[in-house]
Amino acid sequence: GLVSGPISSLSDPTSGSSEFEGSPKLVLNFLDYFNFQLHVIFTKTQIMYYYDGFVYGGEPEGPMKITHVKPLPDRMMLLTFSSGETRLFDAAVLDGPVFSDLQNEDVFFSPVLDHGVVTWNDGEIDCDPEYMYEHSYEYSVAG
Repeated sequence: GLVSGPISSLSDPTSGSSEFEGSPKLVLNFLDYFNFQLHVIFTKTQIMYYYDGFVYGGEPEGPMKITHVKPLPDRMMLLTFSSGETRLFDAAVLDGPVFSDLQNEDVFFSPVLDHGVVTWNDGEIDCDPEYMYEHSYEYSVAG
């Protein structure tokens, strides 16, 4: 893997010595080569992007959104995300005073999507789509 740190603290894996012995140019050449290769990935394929220290395949999609919500008995919900994936969410994980009105079935069974966010009580209660995705389960219709 890629090693980072001050040049004087890097180890030379081929020599067995604990430090590069007067070879900072080797490290810089490696980094120049690596940066060049990374640049080639970005410019030739146009299918990768860099965000928050990571390289991802595909194009950035923007924030995750919920495109469809269906409340179910026992505080469960079927959620369809902007990726097209449908997942099962257990709203019982939404606890605390801000979510207490969801105990009322009239409130729970009346969600409204507002710009891709599930809301209840005229927007007084909402939940982050990323949180709902991370706390939901894969769902598929058997058939």
